[in-house]
Amino acid sequence: MFLFQETKDINLFQLEGCLTIAERKTSVSTYDFDFRQFFQVKSLRFADQTPPLILRTGAIGNYKDAFNHYQHMGFSPVNNPEEHLRASVLPEWYPIIKDLTIRSIWFEQLPDVETVEKELGWPVFIKGERQTNRHQLNTCVAHSREMFQTICELWKTDPILKWQKMVCRTFVHLEKSGEGLRTDVQVSTEFRAFTWHTTLLSIGPYWPQSHIRTLNGADEVKVLQLIKAVTSRINVPFLVIDVGRLTNGEWIVIELNDAQESGYAGNFPFQLWKKLTELLTSTQ
Repeated sequence: MFLFQETKDINLFQLEGCLTIAERKTSVSTYDFDFRQFFQVKSLRFADQTPPLILRTGAIGNYKDAFNHYQHMGFSPVNNPEEHLRASVLPEWYPIIKDLTIRSIWFEQLPDVETVEKELGWPVFIKGERQTNRHQLNTCVAHSREMFQTICELWKTDPILKWQKMVCRTFVHLEKSGEGLRTDVQVSTEFRAFTWHTTLLSIGPYWPQSHIRTLNGADEVKVLQLIKAVTSRINVPFLVIDVGRLTNGEWIVIELNDAQESGYAGNFPFQLWKKLTELLTSTQ
């Protein structure tokens, strides 16, 4: 019998009769949510027919295995493996929306400094194809050849970065929006949006330290247009879109993620799940 190790300690339940949740607590306050305190929940383990399944189990090491496992149990995970990659891995989503985001190049192996300098110049922002190492400045921004070479050496042993393809991005200047960040990266005007197909479920500030909490006027119009363009092109059922405002006022896509793995940032989880369950109930 096939056993998928990542299902250990996972609690399966039905939410408001229209959605199935596979949940594992992560002890991360911006990710975990007490569904039972706010919604009608029905515990279950196995079912022949169930509503769409959303995984809230933290980072998923092998999504294809997880998807196949839950399908074998009779569940229907909302994002298939191809959609998960298209939402999570920059080389998959970047070509689809490259005119809406920051110029990026990626490498199968660590690149030589001459290539990066020629293609992007300095400074350059560096990340893994899926994520940075908690926005640490010493591994994500190079202002010179020497700094880039130092980052490459750190990359080889970094537990988060070493297994990822390196992505180098044009360094852009985002509008400053707060102080007191615990990491090395400036608090900027950035927002995280959760979407269901082409419907916006929730949007909130990416940084808790940001003094800009809501969008208004022209900014709201621009961001909603940007989100609509992304969802229509990417075509992933449950998606997270991070957007930011440049110092010249232009809004751009920072990155995309599978919403199943994403923390809420400044979104209110109750409002997010309430809108999703109402949406699903109304379409049944």
